[in-house]
Amino acid sequence: ADDTEAGWRVVAEAVHSAGGAIVLLMCHRGRADQTPHSLALWEIDRTVEQFGRAAERARRVGFDGRVRVGAAGG
Repeated sequence: ADDTEAGWRVVAEAVHSAGGAIVLLMCHRGRADQTPHSLALWEIDRTVEQFGRAAERARRVGFDGRVRVGAAGG
């Protein structure tokens, strides 16, 4: 939401003004989720879309990088 973006923009600006860089770590819990199951194709598509939206928002508010990781095992 816009409030969240505004808050992260303040954080990113503070990090930059102190000479630092900020990176968003995007995680997917995989089979460690509460209801472990193999993902259907529509769930994979949705997850890819969600990661894309999160990465775009992070870029918009000033994050210097984005890292995507997924859980392994179950």
